[in-house]
Amino acid sequence: MMYDYSMKLSHLKYYIVGTTALLPSMLFAQTTQDSATTGDTRLDNPLSNGGKPIDDIGELFGNLLTEIIIPVSIALGIVFIIWAGFNFILAQGNGEKLVKARGRLFATIIGVTIIISAQILLDILLATVTELTNVN
Repeated sequence: MMYDYSMKLSHLKYYIVGTTALLPSMLFAQTTQDSATTGDTRLDNPLSNGGKPIDDIGELFGNLLTEIIIPVSIALGIVFIIWAGFNFILAQGNGEKLVKARGRLFATIIGVTIIISAQILLDILLATVTELTNVN
């Protein structure tokens, strides 16, 4: 009698999804430094720029990208790379499954690269707009 591994794999998928869903709450739940001295616990606004309000849309997009989108995308990218690795292992030489796993790995790497390059593009655009508006 052969052991059915498919049931164990379905539980693994739920574990990975559940852990990924809880990851942002563990990463972004940081309290302020004065909470240790005063006992007052409050969460910092992740969209504020060092405690000061955001004045323009470029600053808002920059903060959204660097504080939320990129860290979550990298965490999800790591999960999908691990998932693709499991698919490679489970393919066991099956050509069709290997092509699927290779495609999943390639798509993950391309997606994370696009998200990270968005930060570089935003920095270039903000520098260009700032330089054009400050011309005397």
